[in-house]
Amino acid sequence: MSEMKEICSIINQRLLLVLDVALYKIHHNQPIEDILQEKRILVHSKYVAYKHGLNEESLANFFNMLMVAAKLVQYRYFAQTLICQDVVDVQLVRDLNGNVRPALNKLGQQLINLIKQKLETSGPFTENEWDQFIRMTSNDSLSDAEKRYLFESLKQIRLNDEE
Repeated sequence: MSEMKEICSIINQRLLLVLDVALYKIHHNQPIEDILQEKRILVHSKYVAYKHGLNEESLANFFNMLMVAAKLVQYRYFAQTLICQDVVDVQLVRDLNGNVRPALNKLGQQLINLIKQKLETSGPFTENEWDQFIRMTSNDSLSDAEKRYLFESLKQIRLNDEE
């Protein structure tokens, strides 16, 4: 499997998992936006970038765009739930801190490893990879323009020794 295919697969898995986050938040009457959690993720992404020899700001920017995409998916799911007046089935609600966030963290680590591997073997992401990215990023809750912002942030990630 190509690096881009694997990266897109993980992005898709993360965006699918955020539906579990939304379901949990709907059930527990919590807001979609969690500023403290987002700050923790960005601080951690910079730390992980440093440890992996990646530019801290560029990786944090990418994770910020992933969080923006995740919130868009959650808001749209929340709106759909309200419109359909679906009652949240308690049995479908997964434990946010015990199950969902650890799974998101694991996928995040896999994503960072793949990005680093790609940068080391074939250099930064380029515009030539856009067609593959848009085809393989399958979440229908995001528009092509929103996927474009995510791709642009991916293109900016660099190794620490690059400009």
